[in-house]
Amino acid sequence: MRDFYEGFEGEPEIRFVAKVKGVPDQVLRIWDGYFDSIMARIELKGGQWTGLALPYHLCEGWHDAPWKIENLDSVVDQWRQIRTDGLPAGCGEVHVAILELLTSADAAGGEVWISEE
Repeated sequence: MRDFYEGFEGEPEIRFVAKVKGVPDQVLRIWDGYFDSIMARIELKGGQWTGLALPYHLCEGWHDAPWKIENLDSVVDQWRQIRTDGLPAGCGEVHVAILELLTSADAAGGEVWISEE
């Protein structure tokens, strides 16, 4: 488990869980503030939110229960396109950790679940 939540106990937490058959689950705990800063960098595509930005802006998906990220390959592409220059301290490392988790799960044919704890 990678933990970017320690020190923020009591604040909202976002949890990514990668599930790949035959491999222990990979868990990434993130303080909501890091996640919000990164999500703010995602740009509209064709005038609309796509990928993780859509449920994020609609407050749907993982806001109610663990939610499986659909179209994982397109979310990986979206995550790669996020501009990380000028992000607050700690966000760059969180961005890389999320991208690694998404990429490895996608390459192994796994799935990624996201929840707000």
